[in-house]
Amino acid sequence: AQAVEEAIALLAEVGGIVRIGPGRNENDEPVVLVLTGRGFGEKSFKLVPDKVRRFPTLAVIPYDLLPLKRERLL
Repeated sequence: AQAVEEAIALLAEVGGIVRIGPGRNENDEPVVLVLTGRGFGEKSFKLVPDKVRRFPTLAVIPYDLLPLKRERLL
């Protein structure tokens, strides 16, 4: 629960994140899930840490968002 709260704080300003919560990977190990939606692109993806505390993060990207679009620099 603390890792999820920390991830929420770390990613509060990152665009395109719909929800952050606890989950399990294909090996039934605990992970921090980062559910994405419209507005999530390469720039946002680079801001998601590999781990929060000792738990790996897993970005869940809907099929219709792939491939992630590159944001243009202004």
